[in-house]
Amino acid sequence: MAAFLASPEYAATHANNAAFVAGLYYQVLLRALDAAEAQSWEHALDTGGRTRAEVALDFLFSAEWTAKEVSGYYTANLYRQPDPAAQFWADALQSHALTYDEVAAGILGSQEYLNNAQATVT
Repeated sequence: MAAFLASPEYAATHANNAAFVAGLYYQVLLRALDAAEAQSWEHALDTGGRTRAEVALDFLFSAEWTAKEVSGYYTANLYRQPDPAAQFWADALQSHALTYDEVAAGILGSQEYLNNAQATVT
């Protein structure tokens, strides 16, 4: 995802900082942004306080994005909504203690996943 957001194609279709920020909200967080959010990110970009690459990484390691990703892993692989223990995975992503691949491997290597997989073949 980070490579996509940093690609020349993405930059060409999001030529100014306002379009770039709006695109991150719609395409990464899957929601609209409000005026305060727009102003904050655009100001950081316009003043050189943050680069586009830094802002994209901020989105990809935000609490909102990591929670959505972990929820998606649970839904797709464990066939259920995340429980409170799922916060461990989101926290690990946010703190960079684990990568997205490591989180996916942890979920796919869980006893719950193995039990579900075994139940579908027997």
